[in-house]
Amino acid sequence: MDGKTTALSILLTLLLVGGALTAFVSDSAVDDEENTETDPVDENNSQPINTVPNLLLSEQFIVDWNGQNATIEGFVVDESVTTSYVSLMMFEGAGMTQVGPTFNISTMADGSWQIDSGLSLPGSWIIQATASDDAGLTSAVSLSQLSIIAPVENDVIVNFLWQQPEENSTIGTLSGVAIHRFPATCTVEYHPLGQSPARLIDADENTTTGEFTLQVNTSYHNNEGDIISSCGLFSTSTSTIRVNLPLPPEPEGDADQDGVLDDADLCDSTPAGEPVYGNGCSDSETDDDLDAIMNDKDICPDTPVGEAVDANGCSASQRDSDNDGVNDALDLCANTPAGESADSEGCSPSQKDGDGDGVSDAVDQCPNTLAGVLWMQLDAI
Repeated sequence: MDGKTTALSILLTLLLVGGALTAFVSDSAVDDEENTETDPVDENNSQPINTVPNLLLSEQFIVDWNGQNATIEGFVVDESVTTSYVSLMMFEGAGMTQVGPTFNISTMADGSWQIDSGLSLPGSWIIQATASDDAGLTSAVSLSQLSIIAPVENDVIVNFLWQQPEENSTIGTLSGVAIHRFPATCTVEYHPLGQSPARLIDADENTTTGEFTLQVNTSYHNNEGDIISSCGLFSTSTSTIRVNLPLPPEPEGDADQDGVLDDADLCDSTPAGEPVYGNGCSDSETDDDLDAIMNDKDICPDTPVGEAVDANGCSASQRDSDNDGVNDALDLCANTPAGESADSEGCSPSQKDGDGDGVSDAVDQCPNTLAGVLWMQLDAI
């Protein structure tokens, strides 16, 4: 092999090796480019840019009291929410006194977070919170308000029944019901008129139903006195009923012997044995919702004024004849088949024909038939 041939071989070899190296470098550059993260970078330092986390918090948390602790929740927006956390404090009063500890709450993968406030009683508190990330960046302070609303507590209503002492006995029984939203909070006492407080009688109460009973020794206690009941979880109401408990011989001035003297008795012919309210009327003589059906027969005791009722004291807005969850006054489909779900108008799919083709939605396989187009059963095609 001469010199020219040898030089040509060396040149070809270098070109081939050079091409292979170029291909290798090119492939490596592509791989590196594919693996490059897409985080924003600082053009001067070529480093990822960390953004300040954003804390999303409702302006108010309004909770109806239910005996459970109220929860507080929100969201954090950041380039890495899983490493972010929320610092939260609560304050009350004009002096902004902190209530409870400072909470440090980790965020979930979607940026959401939630805590148990530890507060369950009615009241109002200011919430102060910030969000921070692992880069040490912290959001602006967010302020919110937590309000737990006390339940409505209507005034206590008391009815009672007096059972006179039996023959050769001086012990009579006073029983009844203290009607209140929270019967477990109720107390009932009998205060004999003109006698020492030491002679008051504390009733035995059923904390579930509000029923009470007490024994009156008519040889020791004045049979004229006051039945006093107090109830309330957050706001207290008191009912006082002046009674003159009949004793043989019957006292004058109480014709129906219900314990309420005639001059204060609005119902002076109460049937024997029926409990009465402070006005001397029993449930068979009282119509609280003025629908002409007495309380003892009224299944719907709070009929809106002016609405016609049936024999049970229920108006159309209080009835749901087909049990579909929509009252009769709003129900456009009054006979929904049992077990079928109805919409807000009281109609189930078997009662609706959305496209007006004469086939109910429950079995209509072509629910958008154009108006005027004849239809046929698919199995007949």
